[in-house]
Amino acid sequence: ATYPALQLHAVLNNGVLTLAPITGQLPGGSVTASAVIDASHDPATESLKLSAPAMAAGPLLKAFNLPASAQGTVQVQINASGQGDSPQPIAASLNGQLGLAMVNGVVDGTVLDGLFGSVLHTVNLPANLIASQGPVAVRCLATRLDATNGIGTFRALALDSSRLQMQGSGTVNFGNDTLNLTLRPQVRISGSNIDVPVHVGGSFSAPSTSIAPGKTEPQSLL
Repeated sequence: ATYPALQLHAVLNNGVLTLAPITGQLPGGSVTASAVIDASHDPATESLKLSAPAMAAGPLLKAFNLPASAQGTVQVQINASGQGDSPQPIAASLNGQLGLAMVNGVVDGTVLDGLFGSVLHTVNLPANLIASQGPVAVRCLATRLDATNGIGTFRALALDSSRLQMQGSGTVNFGNDTLNLTLRPQVRISGSNIDVPVHVGGSFSAPSTSIAPGKTEPQSLL
């Protein structure tokens, strides 16, 4: 991938490092960002703002080790701040917002498997059909995460694709790297809508899935 027109202006003054503006042309569109690290306080404070109205979906998926064969762009907005002298306390104090959106794009079905394979398996949805290789039209993908004192709450978490629809809600704890989400995958099979909420817990590196409390596990559709 080619990243032209990269520019960065940095100023260090009395323990405050200001990076502004940060600009460049990414595959699919431009990006602008700014960041401040203020080490004059104890602990230090940090802030980041980033706007990418149209990032190419392929390189973004590749960055997360997902199949990069994709069409379309993703809008990314980040506005976050925290305090601390190492990543863990910074994460535990995060405040701000993250927004992601994609409209009328195409991804490979194996992307669905990488993102939601364990969720589909938990509720016995036919992952071999939903997440098999081949183009999947993504009509809409929207995520809005608001963080307060290290706790992120999903205000929006939705996927509308040609193979799978999904809604979600819940929280993530950046301080101890834990998940507390409820995902509602929906697939239309033989004229019926299959919709069983799934609880996603565990840690960021080792998430766990189970039928949401109070729900009955469906019969296998495989």
